[in-house]
Amino acid sequence: DTMGRLCIILEGNGQIGIDYVSLLPATTWGDPNKYRNGKLSPRMVQVLKDCPPAFLRFPGGCVVEGDVGFDYQYKWRNTVGPLEQRKQIPNVWRYMQSYGIGFYEYFCLCEDINAAPLPVLHCGVLCQIRMGEQRKTGYQRIMPGTPAFKSEVIDNVAHLIYFAKGDVSSSDPKEAYWAKVRADMGHPAPFDLKYLGIGNEQWQTDKVDFFARYEAFEKAIHEKYPDMQLIGSAGPDITSERYEAAWKFYYEKAPKKENFVYAVDEHYYVKPEWLYEHADFYDEYPREVKVFSGEYAAHPVSGMNRPDANTLGGALAEAAFLTGLERNADVVVLASYAPLFARVGYAQWSPDMIWFDDCRAYGTPSYYVQKLYAENMGTVTLSMDGQEKKLREEEIYANVSLDEKTGEIIIKAVNRNAEPKEIALSLAEGCAPAGSMKRMSLSGKEEDYNCITDPEKV
Repeated sequence: DTMGRLCIILEGNGQIGIDYVSLLPATTWGDPNKYRNGKLSPRMVQVLKDCPPAFLRFPGGCVVEGDVGFDYQYKWRNTVGPLEQRKQIPNVWRYMQSYGIGFYEYFCLCEDINAAPLPVLHCGVLCQIRMGEQRKTGYQRIMPGTPAFKSEVIDNVAHLIYFAKGDVSSSDPKEAYWAKVRADMGHPAPFDLKYLGIGNEQWQTDKVDFFARYEAFEKAIHEKYPDMQLIGSAGPDITSERYEAAWKFYYEKAPKKENFVYAVDEHYYVKPEWLYEHADFYDEYPREVKVFSGEYAAHPVSGMNRPDANTLGGALAEAAFLTGLERNADVVVLASYAPLFARVGYAQWSPDMIWFDDCRAYGTPSYYVQKLYAENMGTVTLSMDGQEKKLREEEIYANVSLDEKTGEIIIKAVNRNAEPKEIALSLAEGCAPAGSMKRMSLSGKEEDYNCITDPEKV
């Protein structure tokens, strides 16, 4: 209700302290027996579900690392249990987190929309971009090998696995405890957890020993859960010495130990031109270690609270880049646009995939690119025998895949030109499609964007 007002009226004499107030609509998402505490907005979940995502990385990137000092790191254990017992803190984006939605709700959301959960946990390092070389004195107490590192970093991860996958009847008291917390919240059965992200945009320096931290995580987790798939970090960019050093580390370590790392997280927020120019970015990548394109987006413009930053031109550049990711799916095993949600009038980052206010939620042109890819995914990529390279010379970006179950051939093509183009693809013998053909298109002016008052312009 845009005109609603909350009044708390106190009568009589005495003292009262109000610690937590939560105002929720009568209708919320999901089974109320499962969502006994944190509630989800139906309109926001529905937009997300309609995409539909194969996995959800949560609670985000920089938000994991905390702000100013270690007292404000995102601690998942403070986000579960009754709402009034969750310890709210400020975060790196300078707003308070009530944890009205915590890790339990994220796991339930993933289950409801059939998306694999990919939680990201801090590794005892503050945001290196904002905090420089960890000038805060608290950093020294969370070093590998110290009791604080075990309790605040390693045990933090172990307890999360117990919470997600643990058995209430386990002989391990910690596992039984955290499994009971989950069961008491409304989910007796374990969640399907197979991915874990270790840190966000961390990198190795003379003063920040990220590699030692990753190895400590890997050893502790795989001793009990050898099949858990871990996500490493390549830092905040893909063009620096720290990026090269990260890949050198994983390439050296991965062959020596099975399942040392499932994929390495790469981030790039770039101009649309970069995405067009690097549609072949992964064509020559080594195949020994896999890639997670964990945060990517085209930035025609950047800024705070700018829905106009989500232009069709930016979305088409993302679509062009994704032809390369899909063509190289043998090495790029996961990919996610970021950020996901932004509140109109309160966003400190633009562009974003889904915008919302107190009554509505809508998808941007980037959202519809994601939807087209998610709903039209083959099981194998078909070789184009160099046709894709010739098309790129004409500023057309394409990839072809096959759904082996249905026999469908799926062609994705992006035209960067202002005028329509006709392309001819020569099919190998026996590949000619039989039956009907269907075309789905996303088009308009390069500067077009969606907004709350015109949510379906594109």
